Amino acid sequence: MATKLIIDVDTGVDDSKALILALSRSDVEILAITCVNGNVDIDNVCRNTLRVLKVCDRLDIPVYKGACRITDENPGEITLIALAPLTHIALALRLDPDFGGKLKEVFIMGGNIEGRGNINLGAEFNFYADPEAAYITLQELKCPVNLLSLEAAEANGQEWEWYDRWVNMDTKKSRFIKAFSSKTSHYSKTLLKHPKYSPYDLLTMATAIDQTVITESVEQWCTVEIGGGHTRGQLVIDWAGKMGNKPNVKIIKKVNTDKAKSYFMSMVM
Repeated sequence: MATKLIIDVDTGVDDSKALILALSRSDVEILAITCVNGNVDIDNVCRNTLRVLKVCDRLDIPVYKGACRITDENPGEITLIALAPLTHIALALRLDPDFGGKLKEVFIMGGNIEGRGNINLGAEFNFYADPEAAYITLQELKCPVNLLSLEAAEANGQEWEWYDRWVNMDTKKSRFIKAFSSKTSHYSKTLLKHPKYSPYDLLTMATAIDQTVITESVEQWCTVEIGGGHTRGQLVIDWAGKMGNKPNVKIIKKVNTDKAKSYFMSMVM
């Protein structure tokens, strides 16, 4: 039975790759793609998303400029993939407090577990872009929440030599990925000196499609800092259990990188 997905994106480079992976899978049914401000403004998010669908010959999939309501028609069946700021999820929870209980589960690319930010001193981009939405999402969702952090995506990355082979496979999809990724990969490799390619959204999608990709995870109670001057948007984890609350997030720590690579390679063929 196909896994039913709603994918929430701010389609730039990372989101595009994650969409291509999902679109390549026969065991996935994408019910909708929702677009939100983030990497670029929402009009460009919509345009970029449609470009990806066109390359993959899947313009039949509905794309929404904003939130949509499909969960009522498929209660307990939909996995929501959140690859962008969590504005839409928080809005859905405010409009329908039962929204979180209608989902099967949620996979989030966002947050940081070591207090090291990539946008300010202490926060990851997606959580920093809308801290209140991230706070509401983690506190009010009533379904299982899985989170791939900034650090986990970087620690479970691929060697640049592998990445170069991947984007030079000379297929329609690999040429497309190479074209829209060239500037960011060059920046990451040569200026930021990242030792590996970090598949942030792409790896999140892989773990949602096949949870056996996950080899190590931990369940903890988490919240989001919404007031700090230097730490606004930072993921706060109760590692020592001082709050006495039940865990509300499964934090993904390690993955089977060989299995992830096989998914990434097959998606461009």
